[in-house]
Amino acid sequence: MTLKLKVKRAIPPSVLNNFLLTFPFLYRTKLVNYETNLQPNHGIDELLKLLGMVLRVKGKIIECGSSRCGTSIIDGQLFASKRCR
Repeated sequence: MTLKLKVKRAIPPSVLNNFLLTFPFLYRTKLVNYETNLQPNHGIDELLKLLGMVLRVKGKIIECGSSRCGTSIIDGQLFASKRCR
């Protein structure tokens, strides 16, 4: 378990939620990483790779089981960058 995850789990959810709502710019930092539970070297990279494979497929993508919607933000950034090209 990473130090970041240990610290996150030690903070009561209500305190963490209030802190992140008070300082929303933290979502743009590597410290918070949009509050996703995926790890940068495994989960996020794998997700982006798989999403990249289906970008041209017509239909909608639904994310289920979100915590603080950080993975939804990462997904949305990928889709926005691919559509703008």
